[in-house]
Amino acid sequence: YLRTIGHRRVLFIHRDSIESQMRRAADLSTALRDYEGAAGLYRLLAADYKADKAWRRLGAAQESLGHALAMSRTQRQWSAEGPPHREARREAEAALESAAGCHARASVLPSVPEPPPAGSSVPSPDGSIPATDRARWATKAGLAHAAFLASCGAHRECASPLMRASAEDSQNHVRAALLLEGAAHAYLRAEVPMPRKCAIHMVLAGHRFNQAQVSFFVFAYGQFN
Repeated sequence: YLRTIGHRRVLFIHRDSIESQMRRAADLSTALRDYEGAAGLYRLLAADYKADKAWRRLGAAQESLGHALAMSRTQRQWSAEGPPHREARREAEAALESAAGCHARASVLPSVPEPPPAGSSVPSPDGSIPATDRARWATKAGLAHAAFLASCGAHRECASPLMRASAEDSQNHVRAALLLEGAAHAYLRAEVPMPRKCAIHMVLAGHRFNQAQVSFFVFAYGQFN
């Protein structure tokens, strides 16, 4: 149900609601390695959360969908060309990319209700999260997306989610620097190495390290001297 907090309408989802039970069933299917069944439940959850504009929960469902799809095939199958592997890979990539975007769209309120205690029947809020949590969740989804692309051999493409995560609002300097450094190394591991782009992103990483007053910026700059 919706509750007015301040000047915004915040969605509350009860722990015994259909969506919460479906989420538990999907997580249990993943734990039992029934990845296809889990993916089907995550797709249904994503559709419901999208209709409710519950961006935080939608991002979590899309990220879990990406993980389930990634685990449904071997690394050799993901690296293979042609159908059906290409279509399945595109769905996994789209789910992980959408997860980061949904986390970024989650509302940020200056005052967030306290979470209910464990085992409480009080519904949990959705859509109002601290800015630091939003950046952390978007970063986690971006790292998962980049790891999946790297496992498929698409090193050049895995730099994009790392760069988007580094530019997230409320991203701290150290985390942004590490993401930019990872993007720089991804360009070097590409099928056709791109040393200039690698150098540019390494310099940007050094700048963020310097802003955080961390001495790693000397190492970042020195790699391309």
